[in-house]
Amino acid sequence: MLRRFLFVMCILGLLPSSVQGAEVHGTGAIHGHVIAKDSESPIVGAMISLMGTTYGTVSDENGAFWLAHVHPGTYTLRVSYLGYKTHEKQVHLKNASDTLAIEFSLKPAQVDIDAIVVTATRQETALKDVPQLTEVITGEELQVTGAVTVQDALEMNIPGIEFSPDSHGANIQMQGLGSDYILILLDGERLAQQDRSNIDFNRLNTSDIERIEVTKGSASSLYGSNAIGGVINIITKKPQYPLEASASYRISKYGEQNINGMLGTKSDLWSAKLTINKKQSDGYDLTPETPTSYTQEKFEDLSLTPWLRMTPSDKLQLDFQGNYYQYERFDATTIPQHPRNYGFTLGSSANYYFSPEQSLKLSWHTDQYEQYDYYERLDEEELSAIHRYDNAKLIFATGFSKTHALTLGGEFLREKLVSDRITNGRKTTQNWIGFAQEEIQLIEKLRTVAGVQFVHHSTFGSHVSPRVSLLYQDLPFNIRLGYSHGFRTPTLKELYMDWDHFGMFFIEGTSDLEPETSNYFTGSLEFITERLNASILLYHNSLKNMIATVTTTEDGISTETYKNVSDARLQGFDLLLKVGIGRGLSLSGGYSFVDSKDLETDLEIEGVIRHTARLRAEYNYLFSRGFNLTLALQGKYNGGMIYESVNDDGEVERENYRPYWNWRLTASQQLFASITFTAGVDNIFDYTDTVDFSTITPGRRFFSVIQYSFN
Repeated sequence: MLRRFLFVMCILGLLPSSVQGAEVHGTGAIHGHVIAKDSESPIVGAMISLMGTTYGTVSDENGAFWLAHVHPGTYTLRVSYLGYKTHEKQVHLKNASDTLAIEFSLKPAQVDIDAIVVTATRQETALKDVPQLTEVITGEELQVTGAVTVQDALEMNIPGIEFSPDSHGANIQMQGLGSDYILILLDGERLAQQDRSNIDFNRLNTSDIERIEVTKGSASSLYGSNAIGGVINIITKKPQYPLEASASYRISKYGEQNINGMLGTKSDLWSAKLTINKKQSDGYDLTPETPTSYTQEKFEDLSLTPWLRMTPSDKLQLDFQGNYYQYERFDATTIPQHPRNYGFTLGSSANYYFSPEQSLKLSWHTDQYEQYDYYERLDEEELSAIHRYDNAKLIFATGFSKTHALTLGGEFLREKLVSDRITNGRKTTQNWIGFAQEEIQLIEKLRTVAGVQFVHHSTFGSHVSPRVSLLYQDLPFNIRLGYSHGFRTPTLKELYMDWDHFGMFFIEGTSDLEPETSNYFTGSLEFITERLNASILLYHNSLKNMIATVTTTEDGISTETYKNVSDARLQGFDLLLKVGIGRGLSLSGGYSFVDSKDLETDLEIEGVIRHTARLRAEYNYLFSRGFNLTLALQGKYNGGMIYESVNDDGEVERENYRPYWNWRLTASQQLFASITFTAGVDNIFDYTDTVDFSTITPGRRFFSVIQYSFN
């Protein structure tokens, strides 16, 4: 596995030489300065983009920027920086010899409503203009709040997202739906899964994240089967300077360490980046009475991620990316055997811009996750499972005018599962997908987005998923209404699982399962100003043919069988609030309520968390340029849930998990503009749950992070 990855890295390393001699014609240029309107001081690191082209740069220590080799034409110049309102200006170069000087003065903003997101429409769209309410977590927020994993970042920042860990990994839940219903993407691409439908969240490096976009509710019209409950898209950082590097080290209790390094470069013709991340922990145990079974086993992992972008012209952009990942978990048992897993990613894409309003993207992406049992005395690995996605996409986007846009796309998606726990040991499915989305501004303040996806599944035939959304904008108010039809095919595990766990219990699939469908209705009201963002989102989700495990017991041995058990209803609301108080102080929070019902039994659905809440207070103080102090207090509330268990008489009992709060305090100090020191305490009030294990936190933990950045 490592040999394959090193070969790919060598190929990527040689590619830039093929464009070194490329010639860029045209001598037009655009230059200027970016300053903060409130302080009139230069903004360092503001991102400047010439929309509809491959051109972009960042402002230097004086707030100055320079874009060279710009062809004559009319363009939109966009400038953005965290904590300030994104600004756009239309510029026109008449001749190839023209040089334009443009000055930008950015206003502070608690929420940047003009920030660009891509997940809700699969195209670059301003946050205020997306048809479906989208929540964003920035990389800077992850650093300030001390988030060490993506799981941690989502749980602490987004109300309604919870993780319930068990022996199969971290089971995510959003608006009452679990891992099988939520599509998690990395830069818009699928990630292969572990053996029970969960991705390995340790593969995701928080130090390399630019932002996380969360779109709740069915997105099957754009993303297909797995997106019936929503989409989480993790966008990674791209190089912005001719030479940049960073290194960080995090340490905490129980031997937890996180080491990260990055080296990147950017020029007119190509950009490249290599990221290395290593994590490890000695593990911990909340049940010392069972010394051979730890709550969190000792582990270590390593991830290497190369990335390359070539821009032979202002119209063509070529991207290549890879990833090698190794994870090892050391069981506390005396058996000389433990799991060792690998991840392998290879992908490429080509973007061609016919004009600022028209583009074509072609991509191919492969992601594979391999699980092995490692026998320590023999120093040998035995394959347990392989899960793999191969995905080819072609997407064409065009804007007929400022009020009319169209996106057309086609995909081929192949999924393969190899495992000794499924029938015949190997299964494969293929999906042929076509989708269309049209955006029209009907009147001055009313916009509609309508989309449809057609999918032909190799096992379940054809299905159509439509979607329609209305957005009424009368700033500072946004009103959104939407309907989407969801579709989820049974997973290969649900169809073909055949696992005998040493005669202790059995898990069986059912080959004649029916696909699940949903009808999702949503409405939201949003109030937006530069210092205040408040919103309420209401939703109703009706699901048919829900798949779950049905447990039967014979002679004391239980068998879990996947079945279409019932129809269900999920409905609720989300409240969100962000407000800038002034003098560096800001508050944010949210509350999520889920009402779930199994329509066959008329009972609340097991495992659905009814109430969740998030609170955050942040204070930022600028001593002088390059010396910045940030204090952040975060709170997470989990309101408990219904859980079913089988008693000694074989009867099913329903119990309530207890609710709890978890609080975190962090302090982050920037020194000399290149060094950042962060320290904090997680789980301030030392809460643990050794009865229900609704959370597996080991209690209060102190942590510290030192980061160095150079450009």
